[in-house]
Amino acid sequence: MNKQTIIKAGALVFLLTIICSAALTLFLVYTLPFNSSSDTRQHQPDLTKLSIGDLVFRMGTVTDSKVIAYASDSRYSHIGVEVETTPQIMVVHATTSDQEETPDQVLYSPISDFWSYEQAQAGAAARISFLSDDEKQQLAQALKTHIGEKFLLDTRENPHLYCSTLIYDELVKIHPEFSLEWKKIELPVVRGEYLFPQNFLDHKAIIITDEFTFTKK
Repeated sequence: MNKQTIIKAGALVFLLTIICSAALTLFLVYTLPFNSSSDTRQHQPDLTKLSIGDLVFRMGTVTDSKVIAYASDSRYSHIGVEVETTPQIMVVHATTSDQEETPDQVLYSPISDFWSYEQAQAGAAARISFLSDDEKQQLAQALKTHIGEKFLLDTRENPHLYCSTLIYDELVKIHPEFSLEWKKIELPVVRGEYLFPQNFLDHKAIIITDEFTFTKK
């Protein structure tokens, strides 16, 4: 095979990858419903059930959220941890687009922002049953040290810092025996093992304490 043939084959593979990625995005955009300003909650989240160390989940409203939910066969695309209860509930989470002025980093957000109509079309809270109260505080303090660090989406074997791994990497420091099943992804532009919010919910020691969704008027 000569050099010109190799270049043409490479260009064809690249073009097919772009076409497949665009087709997947269009499929998700037009087949999975988005939240809109006319949506209302079926029920409000019960904030009194939340405590430090609890996991909080949401199904986001942007295309990336739909891709994540689709790839992980989940109702949720994002995860954070409650780290403060007073004077208001605060969440640490790694995200790309919640705040235009601080994109692609670990954020320290009020729960009202995390579960706002603009950011969420469904949500849940869950408790890590094997953590003691002291360990929950330890987790919260450890997560706070990452605030402002750069978001980094990559495979299991490479350096990474996205919503699921931010939490997982700190949990295994407290409980080295803790383990989640990473999911192997084979999409046109994303390949390798990744950790999703759903992987936490699949663990028997993580118990859902509240869920809410949106419904059209």
